[in-house]
Amino acid sequence: HVAEQLDVITREDPEQAHILIAAGGINFIDVAGCALFAEEARRLSLEGRALYLCSLKGEVLDVLKRGGCVGRVGGENLFRSKAEAVRKLVLTRLDPERCRVCRARIFNECARMPGGAQPLTTSTGQGA
Repeated sequence: HVAEQLDVITREDPEQAHILIAAGGINFIDVAGCALFAEEARRLSLEGRALYLCSLKGEVLDVLKRGGCVGRVGGENLFRSKAEAVRKLVLTRLDPERCRVCRARIFNECARMPGGAQPLTTSTGQGA
């Protein structure tokens, strides 16, 4: 399922360079799952993209470490929380020129990027 969804994302948005998987819902991973993340990270890297994982549970992270997948995905691409991932990705890895013309401003961190528009709000008035 993960590989299929990544394929859909990359096919439907060829310019999507950074893909973050909020993995807090993953309770178990086996060797095949570990290999899948490593292979998808490699495939995306060859296309000039990057795969990031956040909110991994301790047991899942342990399997990724034991299976050598952390090194293959890239330890710098793993984040403890979604907030940490978004903050670091928006502030350090996104193209400022692309951010300058982006009007989505989905995350609060986007307001500090070039162009400085406020983040979009939901119907409840909360930031997305």
